[in-house]
Amino acid sequence: MISSGMHLGLGSGAASNVLSMVVKRIILFTMTHTRQLFARRVDFVNATAMDASIPWRRGVLSHVVTPMAVMRFDTERERLTLSETFPHVTPQDVALRTGFDLDIQGRDVPEILPATESELTTLRGKVRERPARVYPLFCDRIWGAPRCEP
Repeated sequence: MISSGMHLGLGSGAASNVLSMVVKRIILFTMTHTRQLFARRVDFVNATAMDASIPWRRGVLSHVVTPMAVMRFDTERERLTLSETFPHVTPQDVALRTGFDLDIQGRDVPEILPATESELTTLRGKVRERPARVYPLFCDRIWGAPRCEP
């Protein structure tokens, strides 16, 4: 679960905590967008978006991408804000499926333009080849193209 302060809860496992120690920029992806996933409060925390008490920590959460929108982690306020929505999704749609305030009042939230045919060809070809060897089912779900065999 993810709260407005971006605590990663049940289901994130230890990987998110380890990754936050070694990578500089963290972008999380999820295939769902529900109030249960984006909860106001969580019962426990196993990794945080930022924790200044850990001196060797390199990573800071940058964005969270869902089927509805892209949310940016505001490091000054230590919370997620709605950055952009996908086509045919309004900021209000996203807010209804999020358990915390996304800071949309009084501001325009842009809509992401659909990918061009040229961009889709690149994503389904060159970009897809390497991760498909390790994550074939994920790539099938994202790109909907035949699986690349290792």
